[in-house]
Amino acid sequence: MKVVSQSALNDAKTQRLIQALSAGEGETRFVGGVVRDTILGLPCSDIDLATTLYPEEIIRLAKSAGLASKPTGLEHGTVTVIVDDKPYEVTTLRRDVETDGRHAKVAFTDDWRADAARRDFTMNAMFSDLSGNIYDYFSGKEDLSAGIVRFVGEARERIREDYLRILRFFRFHAWYGKGRPEPSSIEAIALGIEGLSNVSAERVRAELFRLLMAPQVSETLGAMKSVGVFEILLGRTPENIVEIDFLPADPILRLAALVPGDTSIADKLRLSKRERIILSALKPPWMDSGMTVADWRKSIYRQGHDIFIKRAYLQNLHNDEAKLNSMLQLAANWKSPVFSLRGRDLIDLGLSPGPSVNSLLSDLEGAWIDSDFSLSREELLKRAKVKINKESGNER
Repeated sequence: MKVVSQSALNDAKTQRLIQALSAGEGETRFVGGVVRDTILGLPCSDIDLATTLYPEEIIRLAKSAGLASKPTGLEHGTVTVIVDDKPYEVTTLRRDVETDGRHAKVAFTDDWRADAARRDFTMNAMFSDLSGNIYDYFSGKEDLSAGIVRFVGEARERIREDYLRILRFFRFHAWYGKGRPEPSSIEAIALGIEGLSNVSAERVRAELFRLLMAPQVSETLGAMKSVGVFEILLGRTPENIVEIDFLPADPILRLAALVPGDTSIADKLRLSKRERIILSALKPPWMDSGMTVADWRKSIYRQGHDIFIKRAYLQNLHNDEAKLNSMLQLAANWKSPVFSLRGRDLIDLGLSPGPSVNSLLSDLEGAWIDSDFSLSREELLKRAKVKINKESGNER
């Protein structure tokens, strides 16, 4: 059966890579996401390939074809080949020799089924040859059609090989699952849940954020809560799970709703500096329900449109869709004005350079904001002159 789209097969960059690898004495197939997403009719952003060629041969063939390559995971058989500016992961078929829940020692093989058997889920264990024919050793297409995320083989064994697969299970269910997660998988996850504490924060963050970007996640988050995922990862029980689907698929925004006010998770997940700033700006209380439109404009000016929009969603998480729509409309249509005064203007009026310049400038900007940005430059200069003259008089 042929399902891999001709657009994926005939992409010029992909064809260059295939031609390069075909010059060797081995077989190469598409694997994982490109096969899965093509079956679902989804666009294929990343195209990965599996091959019987050994890594050194992949590198040699790429070089012969004028392609750059990087040995991104030689011990696991992975070489990244760059075609123009597009990276492709090409991995030698392998079987696990030893695993410890974080790392695996592998041996290369030419057995396609053995390679599929070491993969995480049935929907990710399908191959397609270069003509588009599917090789499905564990009924992945059937599970994909039914919306069932199922571990390949024995679930507890797959989890012990890499405990991050617990989070991957929930991430794939959020994106591809239908209904409740598969019961035997949940049982195996519950038995192995403590192993998540051994997974690096960076890997956890990457997987959790990809999960939180799924359009509908509340049911998946509920299943995660039921087996104690959040207690292991974040040290607390999440809130607002039912309402999460109401929010845009923004991981930091959704995280702020799940653990409102708890900025300690920034360290637990090793968030970037920018992510920490945003999370801190999203601490409750998000907005006073009695705020006027003028207050909304103040908030946009002070914090920026993006933070205002995020706080608007959080403030109206439980109700008042009409108010949210009004806030979003304002954010879309109102452009923050530019404060017209600078320190030089105050110095020209006679104020001595120094801290007093910034202090008076801040006071005047505050008055301008409180006027709903209506005070003109002339009115502000007049106020500044009165203030400067008064202070000069006090000094004498």
